[in-house]
Amino acid sequence: MPIRRYHLCRRPAWLAASLLLALSAATQASGGYSDEQRVGTSRLQPEPAAMPRFLNGQLGVLWPSYERSYLMLAYRQTLGLKPAHEEALAALLKPTSQDAPSTTGSDAKPYGAQNWIETRRQFGLRDTPYPIESGIREQISYVYSENCQPGAFELAARTLAQRQRDHGQADDWVKLWAQGQDAVFSTCDKRNTALSLPTLPANAPRWLQQDQAYQAAAMLLYQDKLAEASQAFDSLAADTASPWHEWAGYLSVRSWWRETFTEPAAYATLRETAPSWAEHPMAQRLRHTVRNAKDEEVREAAQELYDILATRYAPKAAHLALWQQMNEPEPVPDLDGWISSARWLWAVMGEADYADDWLFQTRKAATAGIRSTSSDAAQKLIAGWQRTQSPIWLASALMALSGKSSSDLSQADLDTLIDASRQYQPEHPLYLHFAWQRARLALAREDYPGARKELAQVAPQLKRESLGTRQAFDQLSMLAAADLPTLARYLVRTSLGKEIIDSDFVQFVAEEPTPLIEQASRSWLLANLNGEDLLSLAKIKTLPDAIRLQLAGEAWRMGALLDQPKLEKSAYETWSSLSSQKIAPAAQRFHLARSMLLKALPRLNQNESGVAATGYHSWTPSEQPADYRWETRPAFQNTAQRAAQQTDLNTLRERNETEWLGRQILPWLSTQPKSAEGPALLEKLVWESRRGMRHTPTSRAAFQLLHKQYPNSPEAQRTRYYY
Repeated sequence: MPIRRYHLCRRPAWLAASLLLALSAATQASGGYSDEQRVGTSRLQPEPAAMPRFLNGQLGVLWPSYERSYLMLAYRQTLGLKPAHEEALAALLKPTSQDAPSTTGSDAKPYGAQNWIETRRQFGLRDTPYPIESGIREQISYVYSENCQPGAFELAARTLAQRQRDHGQADDWVKLWAQGQDAVFSTCDKRNTALSLPTLPANAPRWLQQDQAYQAAAMLLYQDKLAEASQAFDSLAADTASPWHEWAGYLSVRSWWRETFTEPAAYATLRETAPSWAEHPMAQRLRHTVRNAKDEEVREAAQELYDILATRYAPKAAHLALWQQMNEPEPVPDLDGWISSARWLWAVMGEADYADDWLFQTRKAATAGIRSTSSDAAQKLIAGWQRTQSPIWLASALMALSGKSSSDLSQADLDTLIDASRQYQPEHPLYLHFAWQRARLALAREDYPGARKELAQVAPQLKRESLGTRQAFDQLSMLAAADLPTLARYLVRTSLGKEIIDSDFVQFVAEEPTPLIEQASRSWLLANLNGEDLLSLAKIKTLPDAIRLQLAGEAWRMGALLDQPKLEKSAYETWSSLSSQKIAPAAQRFHLARSMLLKALPRLNQNESGVAATGYHSWTPSEQPADYRWETRPAFQNTAQRAAQQTDLNTLRERNETEWLGRQILPWLSTQPKSAEGPALLEKLVWESRRGMRHTPTSRAAFQLLHKQYPNSPEAQRTRYYY
């Protein structure tokens, strides 16, 4: 069956970015990371309600972690250019669901593997013994591409339909053809056990023999037996009577391509051995196919592969042409395709060759937690602004800065950048962005009066802005607060939705609004406020009760772990009042430990391993360096208070929370042999003390008590070991 070229334009943007195609050498690493975060301001895209304003030049606050297409829409608007064609803008303004906007509609026809599955079903074929999917192949370590492209499934579906029209649906030869095609697709996913092509009898019709010869060559390609595949395709290409000879000529070159170029460096080697791509034998074969093939799809595939390799020979020129196209008055016809091409070129060129690539350097600034990477991006972005005096370069440079002078950036240089941003007035697309960055940078220097002045000046403009933009400024107002009551005014946000981070793709999903303290704010509170401060916040009645309950629960936990009886007692009383639960004094510690073990205690931070919260804010793709760098300390704390807070924080970091849980739970349960939840608590304690924060004595004691008091329980039967 024919194997078609790549069709990036038919994939969602996030999929085109995350599935590394063979034509794209942009490195993607595999991994099992997954996270969801409810947010009051999305760092992935403008919120749906703000999209009309965003596309009308009111950009709000930009983030380097924005999906690349949104960054490029912002880029064009700051140049006074139309961001995109009407069709693309309409799709962004009219999402078809709560998820990302779609331009396909609900009546979209099945495509790729799904189309092949539907076609097989329509013709009454039995299900295959393997899942039908594209599979992946490893090009180099941790770099993958789709093995069987969607076009391969598309053409298989058309071929099956044609064979049945020609020979009849019940024809045994057609059934053999389908059996052979199932064998081909069994090799897409390396996890499958590959099927064998059926043996054709001597009287098999010529068309079936020709088709199976092509199927055999395709199997070799998918099995990465590339030298053999190239030879098989060459033989087919020489047989002009075969209906596949045109495809085979193209696929012979493609097999060579797969075998030769397993990493970007291979293209440099090719340029050294063959200075002119046009004179290379494979280039001549592709040009011959483009000129002479009767099948339009074959001609297009050959031209595309030719252009890919030609671009590899002169990537810098292609990169320059790409940006010239972006800077034209007319929008690029396919923005996702433009971005894919840019990412491909980044992998081909040396880093010095795209130092002046605004998109690359802006996204590089989103690599929060990797200080050297972000600092390097800042230097490139500053240089870009100095060279172009373009506000969008200045906007990105400010995003990448930590706010503190360093060996790479003097205070005078930093002040120059900040002063340059002041020239842009409220009607400018980047006015709010610059105001937010100036206030952030002032906070990074702990210039609280300066930050408050910036926030006060921009406040009148925020009344007309979207909720997400207003809440981004609320975050800074919280950090600049002069006292706890003021902090409380800006502490709680309204959730706009969830940011879902799953290995290599990210997605924003809108949801019903609910009050929340965002993850970055929770981490800042834990790193900077002591238990008494959290309890004071919990007593402020203007806060939602659910938030107050979290604050009281965290204060209660801190009081117990830090052996601060007064705080523990007062925090319990506040928690009890808010939760309407009364617990006898002798049982309070057990109830607290039980709730912590079961993750049932409302609190600011509780991870799955039960490790005590420390205020460390780990990086995810949805977070921006400004969040990571919220090292600003509360404005209302003096030096002595900050020192005391640091002492408490260090104690919490050093405290083995699992050991503390065991000291509360084990004595209590030893006196409650008939406790209905005893087996579950002990099983959980064994698990946490050996898989979470390890403490072998606790694990051993919990194991022994479980088997002593509840030997026949399912929990005891499941818990065979404690170490």
